[in-house]
Amino acid sequence: MATEITVGMAGAAGDGLDRTGDTLARTAARLGLHLFTYNSYQSLIRGGHTWLRLRLSEEKVDNHGDHLNVLVALNQDGIERHAREVEAGGAII
Repeated sequence: MATEITVGMAGAAGDGLDRTGDTLARTAARLGLHLFTYNSYQSLIRGGHTWLRLRLSEEKVDNHGDHLNVLVALNQDGIERHAREVEAGGAII
């Protein structure tokens, strides 16, 4: 594994990003990785934009970082809002 990776996930409220991010964070912690998570969501029951950033590292981390290695976008809005944050050589899924 690279020393550090930052994953962003974007979609609509109700798509399950909160649960997915929680599962990834718990799994990483159980594997002994250090992590920092940040999420943002609109106060809508369904349909508003939801955003999660998960930074994983073998070393301690104290912020969410300033770029993404991977963006997982569940809709076009997520790509339009966050594609510019993906570093050169990164991936958009």
